[in-house]
Amino acid sequence: MKMLSVGSQGVVNLILDKVEIQTTLGGFELVFWLQGQTVTPNPDYWALVHSADVLVDGAQGRLAGLGLARPATPLRFATRPTPSTVSVQFRLSVTAHQLAAIETLRNCGDLTFKLVVSGEGGPRSDPDRIERIHEDFWLREERSAWIDKLVAAKALDVTLLEIPMPFVDPPEAHRTLTETLRRAQHLFAEGRYPESITCCRTALDALAVLEGRAEGWANKALERCGTDRRGMTKEQRQLAVEGALVHFSHLGAHPNEVQLDRRDAKLVIALTASLLAFHAG
Repeated sequence: MKMLSVGSQGVVNLILDKVEIQTTLGGFELVFWLQGQTVTPNPDYWALVHSADVLVDGAQGRLAGLGLARPATPLRFATRPTPSTVSVQFRLSVTAHQLAAIETLRNCGDLTFKLVVSGEGGPRSDPDRIERIHEDFWLREERSAWIDKLVAAKALDVTLLEIPMPFVDPPEAHRTLTETLRRAQHLFAEGRYPESITCCRTALDALAVLEGRAEGWANKALERCGTDRRGMTKEQRQLAVEGALVHFSHLGAHPNEVQLDRRDAKLVIALTASLLAFHAG
């Protein structure tokens, strides 16, 4: 715990206990919970907290600002003869783009959040004496716990690559495609890039079956590019794009032969999600 103080006088002991991700219309909220107790000295002091700057750090070792979090109403604390339990929330609205930026910063590791709490306070015996409050609180969020929260908030249904997932309530015929793409996104969040790419290949193969394409369709689509490029129809050119992606995603099955990194997996997931959304439309 850390003391929230007004000048040299402590008012309440607090700890940044946890962070949650909640879904809002068109976005998300990060909810930071602080827990603690007021202190019990004789001086009668008050404190009012109105906001907290939120910063986040991942594998880069460099804090980045996320924005200003606020409680539902300004928080009022006071020293008391007996301790009083405190449980408060600070909420910060974030977009899918910001969650994607956090994932880039995290780089499949842990996260560290810093809240810089601001407000004012003073002794009740001297109403004209008002001092600034400026205290920081830290929270280490482990990778597995953060990924679980992304899943619970359905943040992976709007991919962290900023491509809308193609099926919100998929029909039965598309359910395998949806679950496979979600699995690819989950593996991506865990930093398992070759497996993530292989999942995309599975989704593309399932799409080909759903479309009733003959075996070897990808090879034939690409061969046309070299023999009859100018005579190709729009549909044939579209198949060539999909065929190229199928061939690239095949690398996921051979991680020992070629190095696959975050950029490679991000490219494959984004293109796969876009193609599945195209066919779903």
